Order: sequence, then C-alpha cells, then structure tokens
Amino acid sequence: MLVRFDSKVGAFSMFEKDARTMIKLMGHSDTIPGAILGADVEKTLQTFQTSLNEVAKQETQDRSTKSDDEEAEESVSVNRRAYPMLELLKKAAKHTETVMWDFDEKLV
Repeated sequence: MLVRFDSKVGAFSMFEKDARTMIKLMGHSDTIPGAILGADVEKTLQTFQTSLNEVAKQETQDRSTKSDDEEAEESVSVNRRAYPMLELLKKAAKHTETVMWDFDEKLV
C-alpha cells in the first residue's frame, strides 16, 4: 500500500513501510492518516533532521561491520528515502503550511 504526503507546497507518495519510518523519524506515532499543522512544521523539520543524522550514523557503523557478501545486498540509505519528505517539510516550513498524510487510494 502507498501513503501520500500532501501539502499546498507539494505532494508525493511512498510505500507504507518507508512512510511509517519517516513519520516516526518526524517524532510522531506511525498512525495513518495524520497531519502536522503549519505552526508545528519548523519544529518537526528540526526533529526529522536530527533523527536522520542519528540513523545515518548507525547505518555507517553497520556498513563498516558487514562482510563483502552482505555489501552485495546493499540497501537504499535512509537519507535517500527521506529526501522527498525533507524537501516537503522545508517548503512547508518556509510557507507555514500544513502537511497531511493518508493512504493513497488512487494508485491501488
């Protein structure tokens, strides 16, 4: 299932598993649907960036302990997956716009 993140400044969809991870990194429960009010977006953006830095450090440590065989199955980093969310939060914070998310029924 896909989850759609939507705001007046932009929108995108991602797989539910990744969306739940992003929502948790923003400091929210992984409840779908949900929203961040425009007044709270700046604080959420800061929390999200801090969480991403912590997860990225952990991923780097995990990669350094993997064998060559495990590296062949390299996964997509959290920073790459988080890019659309990060950009949406930055734009929403700049314009103090609400960000909402819900299951994307259109693409199912």
